[in-house]
Amino acid sequence: MRQSQRLVINASSVIVKTLVLMAIGVILPPFVILRIGRANYGFVILISSFLGFLQMVQMGTPQALNRFIPSELERGDWKSLCSLMSTGFAMLCCCGAVVAGVVVVAVYHPHWLVKIPDGVAPETIQHLIIIMGVAAAIDMPLSFGHVAFQAHERYVIHSVLQTLGYISRLVLILLLLTAFPGNLLAYAYGTVGGNFLQSLGIFVVGLFLFRETRLSVRAISFGTMMKIARFGLLTLLNTMAMMMFVQADYIVIGKMIGNEEVTAFNLGVVWVLIVRTYVNAALSVVTPSAARTEAARRPEILREMLLRTTKYGLLASLLPLLFLIPFRYSLMEVWMGPDYSLSAHILLFILVGDIFANGVSGGISMLIGVGRLRFLTGANMIAGVLNIGLGVFLLRIFGLGVMSFAYAYCLVLAILNGVVLPVYLSQTFRLPLREYLRKAWLRPALAGIIALPIAFFIHQVVQPIGWRGIVLCATLFLIGYSIVIFGVAFDIYDRQMLKQIMRMAWQRFQGG
Repeated sequence: MRQSQRLVINASSVIVKTLVLMAIGVILPPFVILRIGRANYGFVILISSFLGFLQMVQMGTPQALNRFIPSELERGDWKSLCSLMSTGFAMLCCCGAVVAGVVVVAVYHPHWLVKIPDGVAPETIQHLIIIMGVAAAIDMPLSFGHVAFQAHERYVIHSVLQTLGYISRLVLILLLLTAFPGNLLAYAYGTVGGNFLQSLGIFVVGLFLFRETRLSVRAISFGTMMKIARFGLLTLLNTMAMMMFVQADYIVIGKMIGNEEVTAFNLGVVWVLIVRTYVNAALSVVTPSAARTEAARRPEILREMLLRTTKYGLLASLLPLLFLIPFRYSLMEVWMGPDYSLSAHILLFILVGDIFANGVSGGISMLIGVGRLRFLTGANMIAGVLNIGLGVFLLRIFGLGVMSFAYAYCLVLAILNGVVLPVYLSQTFRLPLREYLRKAWLRPALAGIIALPIAFFIHQVVQPIGWRGIVLCATLFLIGYSIVIFGVAFDIYDRQMLKQIMRMAWQRFQGG
């Protein structure tokens, strides 16, 4: 119970941080598109997607460190810990140098990344690549700070620092675009400046968590490097496969259809990424905990962890999905205007596909923690290729436009995360499949069936107009959904844990 409480508290701090990110994700796109235009916004998305692929040069080093450092902390092996930290940081520095080299090549050949239409100076795109590319290179070694916090499970402080970084980025973008309206580079400077301040602050504070050890060139070990690289290679392939679902879609859409369609697809995906971010971020706290639990040889705790994280992931992602089924057009019209109904349609299908991905998100975090990634990586690679192939097939043969990629995304993710991975997770953690489906998947499904009519009822009765109407409807649905999940989805264990956490929070409040 104590471990579950700690995980829930850590996850709650991550969720609060992510809610701030969600709010920023809602505020920025209309403001930015109004200032720089749809096509320019598409340029930024395409370059960001390219730089996202460059993250793969990390060779899964952060994930490998999150796998091994908690185990060494559990054993108290400070010599091995120093070697892990020093070697891992050196590898991240080398990755930053590689990214800088690739950016130099991309600057001289910007047409490899984006179509440059008439009227847009190539120098502007080159300048944009330099700004975003240099920031991505610097962020490689600074990402070690995130590893430090996650390995020590200090998620509350980590979330506070990230929240301050998100707010600083928002303020910089608003100030620069207000001072220089229509300037694409002003948006880029605001984005990378805020991200740099966030990463630098987390890196500096994160180093203080390892007072027992220090980064040292002498501690760099080739054997440790190979250990990190072997596990990191699996996470690299897994990450590359997952990037073929969104980032690769952006690139293909930009090449085959156009930059404005990239914007339309992105506006539908933004809300999905927000949901995925808060679910995945909340459940990522399971990775170091699973590593420690495996080191302590407690398989029964791992099985219970799998059940709880699956159920909580489904319940968390069902909330926005059920609300947006009837409200997607109203939300998109209020948010962006009347000309974005296509983005609302994209939003629905991407959300449906992601509900399955969020359901197994906790299990995937556990697989990283216990080092079981071979099957997951292979399955994701196949699914990523199928996603792109099916999207192009639907576009070429049936002429479905940008919706081709939304349909492909939904279908492939439903099969992968709704059928294949649940079977694998139940086998890996030696939990009978029927028990896994009954205890983790059945109750959220029943809660969703009961709560969906509530969303349609609110939509018909309230008739949302403007942001106030949307917020009112969302509040009413949140209340109704909370009642449903408490009565249908929660069991005795969930209720007892919730009461204890609320009691602890109240005691801290009174004591503070």
